[in-house]
Parts: sequence; structure tokens; C-alpha cells
Amino acid sequence: MNPVLRRGIPVCAAAALALTLAGCASPSGQLASTGSNAPEIIAGASLPGEPLTDREIDYYLDKIESNLTEERTGRAPEPTSFERIRAFAEADDGKAFYMINLVRENETPQYPSWWQGERAETVMDAKKLYSAACAPKMAAAGSYSMFGVTLARDAVLTDDNDMEPWDQFYLISYPNRKAFLEMLASDEYADAVIHKYAGDKDTQLIPVSAGTLAAQKTFEEGTPLTQEQVDEYMALYQANLTVERTGHETDPATVERIRTFLETDDGKPFLMINLVREWDGPTYPSWWTGERADSVLKAKMLYSAACSPIMAGAGSYSTLGVMTAYDAVVTDDDSLEPWDQFYLIAYPSREAFMKLLVSDEYADAIVHKYAGDKDTQLIPVTYAQFSNPYAAA
Repeated sequence: MNPVLRRGIPVCAAAALALTLAGCASPSGQLASTGSNAPEIIAGASLPGEPLTDREIDYYLDKIESNLTEERTGRAPEPTSFERIRAFAEADDGKAFYMINLVRENETPQYPSWWQGERAETVMDAKKLYSAACAPKMAAAGSYSMFGVTLARDAVLTDDNDMEPWDQFYLISYPNRKAFLEMLASDEYADAVIHKYAGDKDTQLIPVSAGTLAAQKTFEEGTPLTQEQVDEYMALYQANLTVERTGHETDPATVERIRTFLETDDGKPFLMINLVREWDGPTYPSWWTGERADSVLKAKMLYSAACSPIMAGAGSYSTLGVMTAYDAVVTDDDSLEPWDQFYLIAYPSREAFMKLLVSDEYADAIVHKYAGDKDTQLIPVTYAQFSNPYAAA
């Protein structure tokens, strides 16, 4: 499937360009424009901090559907694409949010055969053309890329063992959902998104609640793990995490993913994406005779209380705390079950990651994580410092 909105929502992925979104399509009908780079004004529109009105949602969705046609963009839309966006708009709480962007790239630019406009010679050039069209709309809405573009590696933990690795990850800060819709509804976006499609094979966008940035640490590059160290860590990991101790059988594919991650160590710090789905209530093994939490939150707190000192001792930390995840607004996977939580962990090294996984504290406490979390996906990405271009100097 190639739905127009599942592979091309505003992600402006040129590495040197921060993404900020505000709409400025031409005025028509009930609309008036305050300037070439100003958001469109809709009669009876919501005020800052207020949820979108029904009238706004209908206007934006109508404009998006009329703009993003196969004839204009080279991709045929599907109804479910627009349904996802409408559902996100209708659940608006007026608050700021972050958008997870996971991207897989084409090896070379892929334009429709009929395309007569400019053609980029490289994927990066295609994405730059797209970004150049998005850039004039950035600062007006106060949206921005929180740390530019990071390179994604193969997941070290996932229930989908056939999942194709992502190439890039970035996190975009939006002041509200209106800013997101204004970009999608703009003519400039519709005219430029063909370059994004040429560069990116597919994109997954997952909105999450805005988190509070923790004080950042400065990590120095270290020495990669030796093969002997890798073997020692993996042996200890497998010896500790037995089904008798954890209530959960270790997946051989997970063992191989972790081993590969360690064997490709570059000695550098990294960020770990954590996407979590929770149980409705704590789910412990029937034979478990230890402490049982009476809620999912308490189960996860028991796990966190045991692991936090290990992580802190290794220099790792949670960059943004725990954020609530919403249903994806862009995905190629119709069956994708919504995630419940997202957090981003900074690790000074891959060895720091393994020091947690092989500790007795982790092995003894992970039964509580399994009791609270139905499944988890961990995706390592290159380390990057957060930045806010609108922060006071």
C-alpha cells in the first residue's frame, strides 16, 4: 500500500534543517490571510490552548483531501489515512505535543514517470528540496526539530522479528495540533511532498505528549567492546534471565539482536527509543509468590526502583521522562496496535546498557515489568544534544 499520508507527512528530514510547522495556504471563501507566512484564520476558530473546533477540523481535512491527490503528489491516498488524521484532530486537547518520526529511505530518488518538474539526484537532495518548501513556515508556529536527524539502528527488542530497520529518527515539537494540520493543508506542502516521497520509502509518525527535558549530560566517546567482553555479557545475560527467575522465556531472536548490537559497538553514546504497550491490569505468572503490585503503574514503579540506581551508576538517564503515546497518524501497517508510552533513554555506551541487563537487580525486578508491560520495542539511535531555537539566550 502507498497511501499518500502514510509515507509523507511533514518530516523535513534534511540533517541541517530544523522543522517547524505553521500553515500559510492561500485564503479562500471564509478564510482571510494576515500575511504570506501567517496561519490561515477561520471564522470561529479556536484560541491558543483550546482544542480545534469542528469547523476547523472539517476545513483542514477538506483541504488536505483536495490537495493531496495522486495527480498532484504521485501517491494515491487511502481513506484510512485521512481517518487517522481526523481522529487525531478530534481528540485535540489544545496542548503541545511531540511527533516521533521514523523513516526508511529509498536508495535513490524515486519520482513518478510522468513528473516533469525538478528531479533530485540524491535522496538527500530530494529531502532538501522538500525542506526548502517547508522552512518558510517554521518559526511562525514555534515548532522545531528537537535534535535534528539521528541515524537509527536495528531494534534490539521487538515482537516483530520481520521488522525492517528504520534509517532515521527525529522528534518534532509542535505547539498544538492546529500547527500540524496547517502544514498538511498548505499548497506549498502539497507541491513539495513529491520530493519527500522520492527520498523516503515510508514514514511512521507517532504523536506523544510533550515531556520535560532533563538536565543533559556530556558523554565522551569510549572504547568499543571486545569480542571477549561481548561473549561474557551475553553469557551472563542468558544465565540470569531464565524463565524460572523472570516468568518470561527469552526470545532467541532478541538474544541475537542484542549480540549484533554489541558486536557493532563504536564506543559512542546513543539514545534508546522505548515504545511500550501496557496490560489493562498487572499480569504475574501463576507461580509467582513474591510481591504483587495491584496496578500496572505500581508494577512498573517496582521495576524502576530496582533499575534506576543501576542506570544512574552507569551514567544513563531518561531524557524526557515518560510520555503518553497516541495512535499513529501515519503508518504503512493498518494492523499497528497503538503504543501507550514513549520514553527516550540516553546511554553513555553500549556497555552501560549491558550493565543494566546483566545485573541481579534487573533480573529480580523484570517480572514486575512483564506484569505491567504487554510488549516493548527498543530502537537504538545515534546520540544527539537537544536544542530549542526559541529558548531565551
